[in-house]
Amino acid sequence: MRCIFPLVIAALASGICAAFTIQPRIVIPRWIQNEGLKKQISPAKDFAPARPSTSSFTSLYSSKNDDTADNSITNNINVPYALLYVTFLTFAFNFAPGTLNSDADTALLTELISNPLHPAVNHLWLTIWDAFAIVPIALAALLLPGAKKSSPFLPPGPFIAGSAALGFFALGPLMITRQPSTSVTKEDCGFITKNVFESKPFSIILTILALTIPVTSGLASDIISGNPTLLSGFTDMYASSRFVSIAASDLFLLSAISVSLIPEDRERRRMEPKLPIYALIPGLGPCLHLLLRSELPEQ
Repeated sequence: MRCIFPLVIAALASGICAAFTIQPRIVIPRWIQNEGLKKQISPAKDFAPARPSTSSFTSLYSSKNDDTADNSITNNINVPYALLYVTFLTFAFNFAPGTLNSDADTALLTELISNPLHPAVNHLWLTIWDAFAIVPIALAALLLPGAKKSSPFLPPGPFIAGSAALGFFALGPLMITRQPSTSVTKEDCGFITKNVFESKPFSIILTILALTIPVTSGLASDIISGNPTLLSGFTDMYASSRFVSIAASDLFLLSAISVSLIPEDRERRRMEPKLPIYALIPGLGPCLHLLLRSELPEQ
């Protein structure tokens, strides 16, 4: 049963990415687009089902308009995120491998804290651990623009800040009640968002950090040298350590969420709301998006 839950988490996260990043292609018959022909057949409109115009179709991730969203929290629950959150909590507290607060996990955490530059741990796991320094920050840069509009029920700041330490445990409630917001201007952003998260120097530094993590963690050298214990060592840690299994699953979810938010962020910047192929690079992809994205409209 324990091996099933990571697969369920991965499947739900992949479903969220697909649901919030793939824009449906809807073909409107040519006769509908012809105003003259529409007028000729107008007497029969009472007998034909209403056909929406192309302007009524939006991408799946922005199915609710900023101005017409229901103000009731019960009608704004994001079901995929709710299912993902419940599944993750169930896995973390009931089915994750290993024992909570085990001596091995305590020793591992002590090693990471006492020797942050060169801890004696598996390099793939060290890369995942180091990625927690950039993924929550990239998420903040994607969530904070328009946060007041997209998160009317919960203050986004504490949940986004909490994700830096607690990951999806802290971010989950915000994502469950959050609604997409694509009508955002610079005037809608707070001081920190406008001057830090929207600045190019910030995105440059974050991208450089993302590029250096595989090098400083030793992952790149292990891949080049063909270290045979790189993957097997990590899978052994995942199968025996609750700390490792929860943290690795948590980072996977945060990374998937950040990728799913990119089309929405592109649309609010008047860019084509599609998912660039480089966005799928783990850890680095969202940072590249922040570096290459356009500025928000002035008004």
